[in-house]
Amino acid sequence: MKETVGLGLLLFAFVDGRPSMYTVKELRSKPAISKEAGMVGPPFETMEDGDNGTTGTLMRLLSEETPFPAELITICEVVPQKFNLIPNRPDIFTLYGYGTYNGDPYKIGNPKDNDIEFAGWRSVAELHSMFEKNRNSLRVETLPILGHFRRSGHYARILNLVHD
Repeated sequence: MKETVGLGLLLFAFVDGRPSMYTVKELRSKPAISKEAGMVGPPFETMEDGDNGTTGTLMRLLSEETPFPAELITICEVVPQKFNLIPNRPDIFTLYGYGTYNGDPYKIGNPKDNDIEFAGWRSVAELHSMFEKNRNSLRVETLPILGHFRRSGHYARILNLVHD
């Protein structure tokens, strides 16, 4: 079975006095990867052979899944650890990167990809609250990745960057 790798992007800006993450809402279900219409989370893109690695996938993700020009994004790091987060799919792994949006977070459009739409700037606490109210409200990859992000010290780095 061929391995499939998805790459998520935790993209932060300082919005309404707090660090907030860019989120998208899924408009189409893909049950094979536990994705249902209405789920919210950071943007994810499947890595393709022609991407030339994570940098190429990130550039394609920015182009397709966000409305932001690449020059307004600072990518801090792509975390090299692979996570197997999709239930019953040992062939699918997820990586994530994180960074900051350096433009005006109040002026935002929808991404080019017609499978998703902008779902708001949300704090990490808001995402946890959404999950507590409805376990199917978030993409399955979201909370495990955010948990790793917070425990590993990457979140502290982002807090310093979005405040500067």
